[in-house]
Amino acid sequence: MNETLKERLDILESSNQITPAIRKHVERFVEWFENTYHVTLVEENAGAFVTHFAIACARLQRGEPVTECPESITELVAKYPEVHQLASGMFEGIAENVPAAEVGFLTMYVCLLLGKE
Repeated sequence: MNETLKERLDILESSNQITPAIRKHVERFVEWFENTYHVTLVEENAGAFVTHFAIACARLQRGEPVTECPESITELVAKYPEVHQLASGMFEGIAENVPAAEVGFLTMYVCLLLGKE
């Protein structure tokens, strides 16, 4: 994982916005994603994604998920079901019954990382 992305997670963890377990979860996913898709995640292409993913995990653990999803994201989910399935699995081990809006936002970020939109 890129040093700048690690610094983002350092800040989130040291300010108690995420737990050490969430940090490890995000780091494991980033490593898996880079190895699987041969995409190097750096600040420019993944800074917002890493922050969003980590904070989304924290929201879910607190029982405060996002439940509203813009129409544009709903359309993206319908267009790329395979990315939506990947995004659904990103919360495995963090929370069960993840709202569609949370998965939808991650679907959008993963589409961007894969150059799909």
